[in-house]
Amino acid sequence: MNRIEKEIKKIKDGYEDEVFHFKFKKNLIQLTPVKISQDNIKLITKWRERYWDAFLTKFEVTESNTKLWLENICKDTDRILFSIYVNNKNIGHIGIYKYNKKYQSVNIDSVLKGIQIPEKDLMKKVLDILFMWIFEKMNLKLVQLEVFSDNFKAINLYERAGMITKNSVPIKKIKTKDGWVWRKTKLTKNKIGERYLNLMEITKKDYFEIIQKNR
Repeated sequence: MNRIEKEIKKIKDGYEDEVFHFKFKKNLIQLTPVKISQDNIKLITKWRERYWDAFLTKFEVTESNTKLWLENICKDTDRILFSIYVNNKNIGHIGIYKYNKKYQSVNIDSVLKGIQIPEKDLMKKVLDILFMWIFEKMNLKLVQLEVFSDNFKAINLYERAGMITKNSVPIKKIKTKDGWVWRKTKLTKNKIGERYLNLMEITKKDYFEIIQKNR
């Protein structure tokens, strides 16, 4: 088990969570490892049905599939999914995965605000907290993510958090048994992609330069 897996295990086991409790505009924000409860399964299933077009994979949305998805995340040693609580109300989730030892990086994924609340920049603050944890506590050098190039709202959020688009790659829809999955593809001459995926990132150096400028 590498040091990143050990850090994730501490949080999943409840031994290290002080960094994920903070105040934002008089609201108490908590990021807690997602729990496989019936309430969470129902809630996340409802969100998945509502926002299915924001995911790379489309499948039949059922509570049993959601339960299986959460179980696989909990078993994955270098992946963690946080529930986002605002004043003790679960309003969404966000996770990290895909630790890369060579580049000392991780990816952000499963970013979803399932319940709309009036506080502007809440998700930007959540990203700030994760970046601080990744760069300071985990001592990594790079955070990356993938987002549909036509998801302008999400891209705007990530840009406001300091991320930049490094590349845009073509993707194609592959049919599956109960839906489809978008996969990266190569283009032939005079052919454009069905859709594109933006690869975004922020470095440790750039993140702390942003913090210094905002002080």
